[in-house]
Amino acid sequence: MAYLGKADCGTCSHEVDVRSNVRGMAYYKCGRCGVVLTQKEERGNRLFMAKIRPEADPDEAPAVVRESPRIAEPKPAVKPVETPKKTDAPKPRGGLFGGILSGA
Repeated sequence: MAYLGKADCGTCSHEVDVRSNVRGMAYYKCGRCGVVLTQKEERGNRLFMAKIRPEADPDEAPAVVRESPRIAEPKPAVKPVETPKKTDAPKPRGGLFGGILSGA
């Protein structure tokens, strides 16, 4: 149902939220004294609507205006570090017993 604004309760003068029902008629229920006021006729609804103080709906989330994120200039890619290539030099062979005696 649509939120219309605020009004004073007819019984206890407490401030209440006024809404409209499916037919467009204003109604409220006082949380303090429990009185429910529902308009049934067009004339009564017009007179009651004149007493309503229009306000923003407290249940609606406030509209948050967000700036679009700033897109930074793309940074240049890091150049890969060139590693020295290993030469495929043949390994020295050790001789008869795998080089056990050659190291001496």
